[in-house]
Amino acid sequence: MASFPEFLNDSSIHNDPGAKVPLPWAGFITLSLLMAVFSITAVVLNTTVIVVTLRHKQLRQPLNFALVNLAVADLGITLTGSVPSVVTNAVGYYITGRVGCVLEGFCVALFGITALCTVALIAVERLFVVCKPLGTITFQTKHAAGGLAFSWLWSLIWNTPPLFGWGSYQLEGVGTSCGPDWQSRDLKNVSYIICYFSLCFAVPFVIIVVSYSWLLYTLRQVGHCPGLLYCFNVMFLNSVWTLIVAAPIHCRGSISQKVMQC
Repeated sequence: MASFPEFLNDSSIHNDPGAKVPLPWAGFITLSLLMAVFSITAVVLNTTVIVVTLRHKQLRQPLNFALVNLAVADLGITLTGSVPSVVTNAVGYYITGRVGCVLEGFCVALFGITALCTVALIAVERLFVVCKPLGTITFQTKHAAGGLAFSWLWSLIWNTPPLFGWGSYQLEGVGTSCGPDWQSRDLKNVSYIICYFSLCFAVPFVIIVVSYSWLLYTLRQVGHCPGLLYCFNVMFLNSVWTLIVAAPIHCRGSISQKVMQC
């Protein structure tokens, strides 16, 4: 296994005036505080979405499965990536070694790609609700469950290769967190990054753009229908909300009721 650079894995760097460090001590503390704020917020909001949905049967609808799955994935990112970053930034260097780096990189990437695929699934769900591209076929529980299972499986497939030598997980940023190695010019690593970016980032992004473009085109054709336009605006804003804060607290408001009616 590759070893870490000394200045990223040794507490003595902060006691050596001549040591090379990526940030001054104050910079690491600032990062730690910022990560703590974001982590606490993410845990509270995502946990709220999950708990409230489990407690209220009327919310356990196929169109809400993806929103709950997004909350689960984002909670996973927070617990396996953001929370450890609070600690490593506080001490100013990476403290869990090579094994911890690989584990963190894998978990964060797994939850992250699952979350991105889930956002794409949400866009497709909205497309089915408004445009009905398959005619009378409606979005049902089996479709939602299948989409969520595919999101997790797709993410697992493409985040496992670095564990076996195709690509790798390395320190990134200021050396207090880990993720896929985006910088190595090794042929094996470059080939993995190209496939990873194309299939795990570009494809979901294209699905999101196409789905919402189709929705906008449909609404232009029926622009005289204010009810449909309102439903689309609600669904679009709801998706943006999930992208921004990763916790669509839609369960108690009239917005969620309108989305379900759509």
